[in-house]
Amino acid sequence: MPPDLTAVPQKVEQLLLDKDVKLQVTKDNIMIPYESTNMFVMISPFGDNQSVVNLRGVVGIDVLITDALKSWIADKSASYVFGHPAYFEMDGKAVIEFRHNLLADFLDPGSC
Repeated sequence: MPPDLTAVPQKVEQLLLDKDVKLQVTKDNIMIPYESTNMFVMISPFGDNQSVVNLRGVVGIDVLITDALKSWIADKSASYVFGHPAYFEMDGKAVIEFRHNLLADFLDPGSC
């Protein structure tokens, strides 16, 4: 049975609201503004009957894509226990993010 992708966002939203997190909900994600960045929370299917909570914090926009940047991303990605830096290309420049994924089935108020 496929995961219920409507119930998980509501659960995540409620967990955040219970922690007094300021957030903005759109049809595709939850955005959490924090200091100079925004954290995006998205839900996606995982396997046949689970879902994943994808966390992405944007930490750099319009960054020049260089071999040094690619090397830094590769080196740093292996050194973090939870989450990792990543980038994607947009209009010929890099958007640098810090990403982390959580299995939605294991979210509970005590772990947040």
